Amino acid sequence: MSDNDTGSGGSIDDLSIGEIDKELAAIDEKLDTMPTDDFEGRVDLRQRHHALRARAAQLHTDADEQRSTADIQIEVRSLKQRIAVIQDEMIDSAEQGGEGNIPGPDQQDRSPGAMNRDIGDAQGATEMVRRLDKLEGILRERGVDDDRSDAPHE
Repeated sequence: MSDNDTGSGGSIDDLSIGEIDKELAAIDEKLDTMPTDDFEGRVDLRQRHHALRARAAQLHTDADEQRSTADIQIEVRSLKQRIAVIQDEMIDSAEQGGEGNIPGPDQQDRSPGAMNRDIGDAQGATEMVRRLDKLEGILRERGVDDDRSDAPHE
């Protein structure tokens, strides 16, 4: 089975996001139930899974590039506001008197930096920053100065 063969004579390039999502779920289910010693079958499914994910990523990129500038600017403002809220929840080590570690719930000392990473990870900050970078890149390609994105949406 080639990377672009759906098994039904079609091509990955012809699949919609919904069809890709369904096939990815089916592959995950098959991998869970497949004998662990079926190495060849697992490799084939993993390759198919990789090809489907790559195509899904391309479809998402294409969709963003087709969005209106105003729509992208609204999402950029929203992401910046959400990231600011997460940053406000983070521990300011200067406010902690510059002290080193803080006892965590498991009674092990944790640095403010490690705790801040955990706070950010729990709220999806990394993904938000990646998304923000991607959208700001599209705006830059369009020659849009998005300084207004910091302002609250009216």
